[in-house]
Amino acid sequence: MWRRLAVLALTACGDPPEAPSDGPRTCEGSGAACTSVAACRSGVTTCDGCAAAEPIAGACGAGGTCRDGLCTATSEQGLANPIAGAGAFGAAVAADGRIVVGAPGDERAHVVEPGETGFAVAQTLASEFGAAGTLFGAAVAIAGDLAAVGAPRSTGTGAPNDAAGAVIIFERDPAANTWLETAQILGPDGGGFGGAVALSGTRLVVGADRAGDGAVYVYDRASPTVWTPSARIPAEPGARRFGHAVALQGERLVVGSLLDAGPRGAQGGARVYDRGLDGWVLAATLRPADPSGADTGDTQFGAAVATAGDAVLVGAPGYANGRGAAYLFERGTGAWELAADVYGPAVPAAGSAFGRGVHLERNRAVISHADGGTGITYVLRREAGGGWITVGLVRDDAAAPGVDVGGVEVNARLGVSGSTAILGYPGRSGGGVLAAHDLSGM
Repeated sequence: MWRRLAVLALTACGDPPEAPSDGPRTCEGSGAACTSVAACRSGVTTCDGCAAAEPIAGACGAGGTCRDGLCTATSEQGLANPIAGAGAFGAAVAADGRIVVGAPGDERAHVVEPGETGFAVAQTLASEFGAAGTLFGAAVAIAGDLAAVGAPRSTGTGAPNDAAGAVIIFERDPAANTWLETAQILGPDGGGFGGAVALSGTRLVVGADRAGDGAVYVYDRASPTVWTPSARIPAEPGARRFGHAVALQGERLVVGSLLDAGPRGAQGGARVYDRGLDGWVLAATLRPADPSGADTGDTQFGAAVATAGDAVLVGAPGYANGRGAAYLFERGTGAWELAADVYGPAVPAAGSAFGRGVHLERNRAVISHADGGTGITYVLRREAGGGWITVGLVRDDAAAPGVDVGGVEVNARLGVSGSTAILGYPGRSGGGVLAAHDLSGM
């Protein structure tokens, strides 16, 4: 069952203007009356709505209050690993109405659904192809009534090893509301096949980042029990650990490659493919920006990727000795350009992993990290003029020291107001915890 966790949601309201303290409240830089935070977001101005002794009523929205210049609210629920132990529950998370949570330490995946009093595990998924040591649950994906679970050390029914890999498909029976194992796909080249998975409709993409320099495989569902291979995309020249992360939306595929060489060492990369008459064609190779020159190599750019519309979000948790970063690219008139970059704390705590989990919608981006045992979710919103700004933080102060951050998804179909960020904390005591944050208003 869900247990309550202490959470602080923060939305920056800006700094006070240089006007006298007894002067009228204004949007800094515009002089317009400051009646709400949103009123100041049409340009590059900021609002002092909750930074002074006389906060503007409603500046933080319904249920929010002003504190130290920030909009604050409490909103979170948590679900502990249903199998006590070191299961790494939350190492992978996927959401599409229902939630699938990977627990590779237990070789399990769990389907989580909303109920009358919160959320609960509706079914635990297991497979003969997911025996001990296979890391079944290391990657998960869901699209409607289809779910894919990666087991990157599975050899089928044989002894697991690092040169193998499999993906197991489950399909929901709507009449009984139960998930049935319907197909098993063994990696043709091994190499950690199943370490990354993505579903869009009835198309499946699988990463195998240790098959040479890496490869990505595309399958299309021919029948409930048959998935036909339709493409194999090998690592591009210079790519290393290609297929470490994958994201799929319709006819667009994004592939993260963790260890591409860069000017200061292993940098990483992300590649965008579009499907046309000639199959999957490379449309862009994305690289991290480093405006401050702070990167020291091992950036891990491509550790996490997400796509929506003509935008791509890439996490780089190794940037600047673990400070971490995330980069948002958009396609303009034919070319892909950097639209926004966000960085973790200047002095990161051990295991910060900023950018380890990313999620992207057409008008919202979500980035997660662990900061010295505190789980934090950053929320960015696209402005009407096309730019991106940070509009909120959700802080989980209940995270245990040394907590890691696994998957992050945003689920807009849980039957709650607004939408909900689903985060996995696989390093928490008890075998991991799943957290749900209400992002209403962000």
